[in-house]
Amino acid sequence: MSWYNWFSPAQRNKKGRDRLKRIKNGETFPTHGQCTLCGDPDVDIEPHSEDYSEPFAWSEPAVYYLCVACHKSHLHKRFNSKNSWLTHLAHVRRGGYSYKAALDRSEIPTPLKGLGRMRHFVDSPWWECLTMDRSSIEGPNHRARHDSDYSA
Repeated sequence: MSWYNWFSPAQRNKKGRDRLKRIKNGETFPTHGQCTLCGDPDVDIEPHSEDYSEPFAWSEPAVYYLCVACHKSHLHKRFNSKNSWLTHLAHVRRGGYSYKAALDRSEIPTPLKGLGRMRHFVDSPWWECLTMDRSSIEGPNHRARHDSDYSA
């Protein structure tokens, strides 16, 4: 585990342990459904946390559920692969799912330029606001939210 949004590896691990404790106590978390980034409706999903402050929150905007491809192959690699991240966002804006998720289902992904009609979002999607600046990993000014944004 590494730094993310100025949260230390220890704090990130603490939130992970909180999730495991909740699961042990019978709380359920989604494992299959719709990716909140690419919109694929039928994919294995996992939590992506933008906030590791306490008390831990397990709903948006502290946590989003993403397909493994969007999460690990795109979102977390955006700091080192800016062009890949921007291309993925363009693909998603045009209604495309993650290429890897489609390939895992033995589907032939639609080429980026062939998707045509762009998705229309009411508000700016959360992922459009993520920084690609490496300094945000350990910088407090880039957190997705602050404790005062949540009610207890």
